[in-house]
Amino acid sequence: MAAADQLELAAAAELEGVREEIALVRVKLAELAGDPEGDPEVFAKLVETLGKLVAIDFRLSGNAGKGLSENLAAVLRSLGELTDARGG
Repeated sequence: MAAADQLELAAAAELEGVREEIALVRVKLAELAGDPEGDPEVFAKLVETLGKLVAIDFRLSGNAGKGLSENLAAVLRSLGELTDARGG
C-alpha cells in the first residue's frame, strides 16, 4: 500500500462507527481505481456497499431524507472521478 493510502487509512481508523466503514471503503475504492488490473466486480460491490453505508449513516444520524440525495450525488461524483482515473 502506498504511503498516501496508509495515511488515509490511518485517518479513517480514527473515526468510529459507520463513518469509519465509509472511509475505509473509499480508501479501498481509490486503491482499486489506481490498479489497472483491479477486479471490476470487486469495485462494483464496493460502490454498492458505499451507497448502502451512506444511507445507513443518514438514517442513524436522524437526517433520513434530509440531504441524502445530495450526499449520494457527491459520492457518485467522487466515484466518477475514480473510474475516470482508472480509465473505465
